[in-house]
Amino acid sequence: MKVYIIILNHKGWKDTVECLESVLKSTYKNFQLLLVDNSPNNEDVEKMIEWCNGGITQIQTLCNSIVYPLEIKPIAYRYLTEEELLNGKFKEQLLIIKAENNCGYAAGNNIGLQYALKSDDFKYCWLLNNDTVIEPTALENAICFMDGNPKVGLGGSRLMYYDRPDVVQGIGGSFNYCFSVGNHVLDNISSEQIDFDKEYHIDYPIGASMLISKECLVEIGLLEERYFLFYEEIDWAVRARKVHFDIKPILKSIVYHKEGATIHKEEKEYIKSEFGDLMSLSSRLTFVKKLNRKNMATTYLGFVGVIVNRIRRLQFKRAIKVVQLIVKSF
Repeated sequence: MKVYIIILNHKGWKDTVECLESVLKSTYKNFQLLLVDNSPNNEDVEKMIEWCNGGITQIQTLCNSIVYPLEIKPIAYRYLTEEELLNGKFKEQLLIIKAENNCGYAAGNNIGLQYALKSDDFKYCWLLNNDTVIEPTALENAICFMDGNPKVGLGGSRLMYYDRPDVVQGIGGSFNYCFSVGNHVLDNISSEQIDFDKEYHIDYPIGASMLISKECLVEIGLLEERYFLFYEEIDWAVRARKVHFDIKPILKSIVYHKEGATIHKEEKEYIKSEFGDLMSLSSRLTFVKKLNRKNMATTYLGFVGVIVNRIRRLQFKRAIKVVQLIVKSF
């Protein structure tokens, strides 16, 4: 059962090679890696190719027992343009693809998903953030779970904090349709507090690590590219449930996630950067207009609280930009 693992890199090659080292140690071996780079220049691609050829021998990591010893190099890879990928079929375990443009998380991952659908030789696709490190059994356990639960179309790994590996970041998300906002389920608890005999409900998998079955992907289609960042997995989950697929957490699929690295979260305040903040709010407006119109009034009302919070934090310019987002959405 072949799995396509799709990883998106944007100016984060150090995180990416650390992630790749962990993926290559997976106990499940029947996979092909599709590494899509949408960085503004070729510096990241050059560094990742250098890593493939054995030119990078030291990787900074907090997961030494997983990342080290480093994989034997060189690693078989092929570097392709987006057009070359979608017009060919390639056997190398690692394909490095240069995206034509940076159109966001959904568009970048869709390049890999399109290749998988065109190839038509897989059972699952695994969307994995580049700022993650996986346990060696993460993919094998995810596949075992999905195989044993054929009604599940989307499954999400148990995310643990990278810098606090015994603390759960989330097993999925719960969604408040009234205000169109989501929250992580079981966040900030220890692994020992998880009841593995209990069936936990989630509304959507967390996008940092989610597995989609071929049947579900064919039925619901690609990620919605109107979202630049955030809400893509919520949109996918809503569409999957509409055609009667289940969404489940996969508790034994363990992935360590550097929360916020992809969007450059501000370290000291541990809040989203302005870019991440505005992208999240913009995607909320896109989601409510597309899939949650009956709660549009309460969702827009919730933005009053958003603006007040930004003012309380003395983020006046950001508050003005939120108002501009709202006006632009009409």
